[in-house]
Amino acid sequence: MKRIIFISILGVLCTVFVIKEIVQNGNTKNANGVKVIGSEALINLDSRLRFSSFVNNSPGNNMNAEVNPPRFRWFYVQNPKEMKNPIKPNVFRFQVADNNEFKNPIINIETEINFYNELAPLPEGKKYFWRIGYILSGDKEPSSWSDVFTFNIPKGTPKWDRSMLQNPDFNGHPRLLFRKEQLTELRQLAMQDSVFLKQIMVSADNMTRHKWWKNWPETDLDKPDYIYNFYFKLTRELMQTAFAYLITGDQKYEPVLEIWKTIASYPKGGASSPEGMGIGAESEDNTSITEYLACIYDWFYEEMNPAERAFFEESLTWRLSEYMYDFRWGGAIFKGGEKDPYISKSSLALSGYGHSWEGALASLPAAIVLYEKNENARGYFHWIANYIIAVGESVAQNGGYDHGAHYGLSHIKWLVYQLMYLNSALPSLQLGKNPLYEQYSDFFTGQVPVGLKYSHFGRNSQHGAGVEMKKEVFNLLAYLTGNGNTLQNWKNLGEKDKFYWRQWIHVAAPLQFDGELKSIHSDKTNFFFPNTGFVMAHKYPPAELKGFKEGVGVMFCSRPNRGDEYNNENTFQMYAYGQHLNYGGHSGDENPFGFQTIAHNTIMVDGIGQTITKESREQGYRAVLLAYQEDENYTYWVGDATNAYPRQVEATRSTNGWRQKTQIDYDETLFGEKGAPQLERFRRHMLFMRGKYLIIYDDLKTAADRPSVFSWRYRVLPECNPQYSKKEGLLSYTLDDVNVLVKHIAFPELIDFADMQGLDQYKNLITGNNYLTNNTWVAKDMKREDYRNKVCAHNFWFTTEKPLKNHHFLTVIYPVKPNTEAPVIERLDDYTVKIEKDGDVDIVSFDKGTKHAATLIIDKEAFQLPVRFD
Repeated sequence: MKRIIFISILGVLCTVFVIKEIVQNGNTKNANGVKVIGSEALINLDSRLRFSSFVNNSPGNNMNAEVNPPRFRWFYVQNPKEMKNPIKPNVFRFQVADNNEFKNPIINIETEINFYNELAPLPEGKKYFWRIGYILSGDKEPSSWSDVFTFNIPKGTPKWDRSMLQNPDFNGHPRLLFRKEQLTELRQLAMQDSVFLKQIMVSADNMTRHKWWKNWPETDLDKPDYIYNFYFKLTRELMQTAFAYLITGDQKYEPVLEIWKTIASYPKGGASSPEGMGIGAESEDNTSITEYLACIYDWFYEEMNPAERAFFEESLTWRLSEYMYDFRWGGAIFKGGEKDPYISKSSLALSGYGHSWEGALASLPAAIVLYEKNENARGYFHWIANYIIAVGESVAQNGGYDHGAHYGLSHIKWLVYQLMYLNSALPSLQLGKNPLYEQYSDFFTGQVPVGLKYSHFGRNSQHGAGVEMKKEVFNLLAYLTGNGNTLQNWKNLGEKDKFYWRQWIHVAAPLQFDGELKSIHSDKTNFFFPNTGFVMAHKYPPAELKGFKEGVGVMFCSRPNRGDEYNNENTFQMYAYGQHLNYGGHSGDENPFGFQTIAHNTIMVDGIGQTITKESREQGYRAVLLAYQEDENYTYWVGDATNAYPRQVEATRSTNGWRQKTQIDYDETLFGEKGAPQLERFRRHMLFMRGKYLIIYDDLKTAADRPSVFSWRYRVLPECNPQYSKKEGLLSYTLDDVNVLVKHIAFPELIDFADMQGLDQYKNLITGNNYLTNNTWVAKDMKREDYRNKVCAHNFWFTTEKPLKNHHFLTVIYPVKPNTEAPVIERLDDYTVKIEKDGDVDIVSFDKGTKHAATLIIDKEAFQLPVRFD
């Protein structure tokens, strides 16, 4: 078994990742025949989880390839700790061999792209070696080499030939979403789909009544005063109108082509320019206009004369060049212009995500349609096509989305749109073979059960949107991958009972699949993403409405890479019988409070929450899942969030708006005279029992000379009539007809309880900080009645009465099924609890030497740090 080894040096916790075989320390049952969860539950820690905020090395060492050839990527600079701005463009020597001396390498390529994947399958049933040579700017030979990594291609590994990317044949126009010979079938699909057709026709008819329809402006250099993102929203309606003309041939829509020709003639710098390139071009959505122009150029190519095409070609060319060489947020690929380009931190080659990533993808259709005509288009195409294959997005390169559901679904829709364009333009590429995309489907299936009202965590104003965007994504993912489970999930979500952003892509989606895609019901209930740091466990399949309405589920995160957003590692959210039991995240749209640990269901230390710490920067991860095990009666996992808590001053002093919102300056004003806490261990053990209730064991330790008070945080959104008994350590509350019991088993007499209601949620009981009075964004949000109505009704603090250097919380959360008797939850000692319900008796202990007649024992010492490594 592979495992993680820890060492302690001068009281400072350090982490060393060692991939090796170890001896399991014991059986799965003790001498009395009792089931014991021990070291056999430790997981193999993949080297790819380290420094995963950057495009990092894959395949990881000694991995079995998921596809043949594997998807390759590597660090842009050899040591990710030394990444600095700016970086001169590198050239890489990429080698794969069947021997560790690299004699006669099978792959020996020089490339500027650190995720080159234009490869044919390798002979299977063999072990391979790969490495990267770093050729610095101006050099001809590598000045240094990466470590040598190994991977295996077992016999039967699915083959995915990507070599056609070296010289792609797009075979004329149209090529985006459909071919000329598929136009009749496309029209039939549109006419058969009454819901999408109605949405398209309503938009088109509204456009024909717009005051500009017959007198479109000749320039976009005047900033429109109407609404935010004016040109983006208007051109999306024009796309619907153009598609309506394409599928119906109705002459009343024909003027839309002249309007698009006018927009194509607009110069750089106006309100329809990509984000940041013109007055009024305020957001990432504006870059979608590049995508729209590419579609119009492609779909109506034969209806234009050469002069008209030239307008589009010129517009698409400058849009691509600007995005490739000088996007304002630091450069989507390069920065500095074509004459002196360099790689900046926001480049896709390093850690690009957010606006630079969204716009880079939205510009891909322009590179596809101009590929034969323009060198920059060809270069851009190869960068983005390889990136889509190898990375997807830096916050999602390991199969899940670090941002969770609310922002993750917003991002993945950008990716899926462009996958549909690329797959239709180059069907021989067969993008659906990429295992990453089915992993995304699995991830969001577990994250957003059908029926969920809002997502795991995120901006309150977007929680519902996170759920709704799953509908936008899953239909397209189903046809891309040919996954019947994903299609059925989409149908269970309600299919088309919402307005979709790009109906034309949805109408054309069935053309991506050869034959009839049939729905398949999924019976999967547990979802484990160790490299991204998420676990989702459900009583019933979350792809079915029954799961949310009649079952119980838990969503949990302990993420190696959090980016610049939520400081909430080892947080969880539960639902039961149609109710959200607890809540994490925002109370408004731009509210920085929701990014902080105080707004989530995890631990605070001396009132101090999580941030980007020195330890996480040096060791390359903030948190990690250490263990996972399933049994017929339980799902068990352990998350370690120690590295997420500051042990020294961690101050960004940032004047950047987004960083100011997501990061607190942890310094003496918050630490007080005692200075920063010295947390040495925070391991959260999660035990989901019988698909009905949750047991949490929080293992906490500080430096001996710096004890701390620990706060166990738990938040409930609606009014719930809570009652608390300190003697029993029992919080009970009611959500409609669901009674919820939250019982603290360990040291209940040493725990102080507080319920910070409504706007009092913004007060930190320990530090005294008040977000409502100390933060301008919070105050601004709370002036809005709709945001005030979304504030958590109850914010519970369970805090140790005095500072401690060793402590643990042992907590049972039991939602009682409506119209049934409550369980009997009995504290046996500070490590052991007995739960009786409907004839079932569970005695669970976190003491391997317990004197009680336990039915399940967790050997907590197996998940604490060893003092040495081999």
